[in-house]
Formats: sequence, structure tokens, C-alpha cells
Amino acid sequence: MSINSIVDWITRARWVVDGKFYTSSGVSAGMDMSLGFINDRLGKEIADETANAIEYV
Repeated sequence: MSINSIVDWITRARWVVDGKFYTSSGVSAGMDMSLGFINDRLGKEIADETANAIEYV
């Protein structure tokens, strides 16, 4: 799946975190990943507030 042999492709992951890098498998997964990023950096309360503000169900 990768043109670079050092990439560790994770087939069923919606998103992965490798140190400071976050990457998702698509647009919908990107929304989940973004909220996961906010949760990791700013905490669950801010992530929940953000999800509510953008009407993420």
C-alpha cells in the first residue's frame, strides 16, 4: 500500500498516531481523528465541547 518500504501500513485503522503525527484513513475518519487529537492535547472536556459545537453525533 505504500511506495516507501519503511512505512508500516495498518490496514484496519481509522487513524493512527506516531509521535507528533496524526493521520486518518479518510474524511469521516478525519473527523474522529481531529476530536481524538483535541482530546489528547486539550482534554476530554474540550473535545466534548467541540463535538457539541460542531453538532457531531
